[in-house]
Amino acid sequence: MGSLTASPKLLIVDFKNEELRPGTTTWESTCKEIRHAFENHGCFIALYDKISPQLQKSIFQTNFQQLFELPLEKKILNTNEIPYHGYVGRSSFLPHHEAFGIDYATTTQGIQSFSNLMWPQGNDSFWYFIPS
Repeated sequence: MGSLTASPKLLIVDFKNEELRPGTTTWESTCKEIRHAFENHGCFIALYDKISPQLQKSIFQTNFQQLFELPLEKKILNTNEIPYHGYVGRSSFLPHHEAFGIDYATTTQGIQSFSNLMWPQGNDSFWYFIPS
């Protein structure tokens, strides 16, 4: 007879919490919880109301979808000497995993450079919204 096991619960971090400031005990305990979530589940759920629904949709439903739908020949152009800092493709042991390492992803120049590599003909909507 099979046994029932509970589904793992993902950590939910409320970044709207006023107590969540660097140096506070709340910050330190939250950092530990996030690390645990990454180590055990690979992700967590972030609650943050400072990003408009329109920007969220633009980033996650439009831009990232365009990125992951690119042909493999384009994706593998994103290389880096540092392991896992370029394109990481699917493998037999992780068939649903793809990742992009983007150098200087928090800067307009870094995102423009990456965007120009992936879309030489241009894709202003990608680089314009990501560093916002």
